Amino acid sequence: MIPSSGDPLRYYAPNVEIRDIQTSNFQRLTSNDIIVIPYTADIHGVDYVTLLSDRGYSISEMKSYRGLVLENWARP
Repeated sequence: MIPSSGDPLRYYAPNVEIRDIQTSNFQRLTSNDIIVIPYTADIHGVDYVTLLSDRGYSISEMKSYRGLVLENWARP
């Protein structure tokens, strides 16, 4: 997620690890599954779809909670 947009998540779920999708080192992740909250990606001009696709991830599931979209991405 874009860190400046993560304040509500940090408040309501402080145990959730938030990583900046623009600067994360995806090779160092311990899981092949990640959840993306693209809440303000368009506003900040972040093309996270290309970023993740280039690293071997593909979208496996999308959930919407009252307009907030969560995207599950996975790589083999």
